[in-house]
Amino acid sequence: VLTHLVPPFCSGVITGIFPIAEVFILWRLTPIPYYRRREIPIFHPLTVKPAQFLVRMLIPTAIFGFALGVLRTVASNIVLPAADLTMLLVMGAAACLGMLITIATIFISKNEGHWDLIFRTLLPFIALAAISLPFLDSPSSLLACLALIVGYMCFEALMWIFFADLAQEFRLSPIFVFGTGRGTLALASLFGTLFAMTPIGDASSMITGADYGSGALLVLFALILGYVLSPRQREVKAIVAAPTEGVNVDQGTEALKKHIAALDEKDATAEKAPAPESEEPQETPQDAEEGRRAKGRFHAQCEAIADRYLLSRRETEVMFLLAKGHNAAFIQDQLCISKSTAKTHINHIYRKLDIHTQQELLSMVEAAKREAYDSENNPPRR
Repeated sequence: VLTHLVPPFCSGVITGIFPIAEVFILWRLTPIPYYRRREIPIFHPLTVKPAQFLVRMLIPTAIFGFALGVLRTVASNIVLPAADLTMLLVMGAAACLGMLITIATIFISKNEGHWDLIFRTLLPFIALAAISLPFLDSPSSLLACLALIVGYMCFEALMWIFFADLAQEFRLSPIFVFGTGRGTLALASLFGTLFAMTPIGDASSMITGADYGSGALLVLFALILGYVLSPRQREVKAIVAAPTEGVNVDQGTEALKKHIAALDEKDATAEKAPAPESEEPQETPQDAEEGRRAKGRFHAQCEAIADRYLLSRRETEVMFLLAKGHNAAFIQDQLCISKSTAKTHINHIYRKLDIHTQQELLSMVEAAKREAYDSENNPPRR
């Protein structure tokens, strides 16, 4: 409403200020980077079986993209260009309602941790947006526009949540998941846009004509088909490739290791001054090397547990700090997250590992340590 009531130059300035304000918020919420903590990530993104991934994820994503393209085109060509104040207020109410529905859905499903519940919650609102298409030119056009904007916003949020949840839950590369997922979604949305602009029956097009019925039915059919074909958790587990021994570490991790080693060497050089006789002897290079090896073995043990139980990235970081004996308050400060978020991650870790206390986690890591020691010192006979 504000950007429509002020002169065009001022509305452009207001629109440009919002991303700048977001930068400050993101900067405040960004965790402390690894190079400043002098730590190495203990997780590696897992890979997928390409053919199965294509069928189980990209095909339903393409179907959803087609429906999203139709709704987006109708909203941007019919509802958004409206200049009267009543329609602007309706769009503002729809934006607030869509945001509240999405936030409430995420809050309700946070203990589930899977996208299936979010799909079941938000798809009815998206279906209502498709049903509202034939009523855009009726006396109930305001309600139809409200339903359309709410459903469209929920649809956009749903796909972002789906890709983020998929990458987080199964430790897949976010660049890979969002690259293939959003790319497929954008390409399919283009076909949905072309369909919305194509002549249908006697109408010149779905946008300028009055016949929205066929478009509404096709969008509903695409929503149902996309949901039926969308992957379930057990199916994604089947297409995630199991980690192999000697997994290649990416160049970024190698560069981070060299950077941390250089910082450690610099600190060691600065502290090489001979200690007084009353002080304890300084650590020898052999002791430092043994300490680095022990730290590396501890990382490997935690990573093995994370791979075995498919812990997410953040859960792996939290589990590593828990295994070192730290509590939720320390994890909160170390990872720059809220205390409730830290406790939620801890509860998810305990549930996935089928344990109940931090002591059980320490025992599990100790057992992994003994297994690694036995495998190193007692190799299997052939």
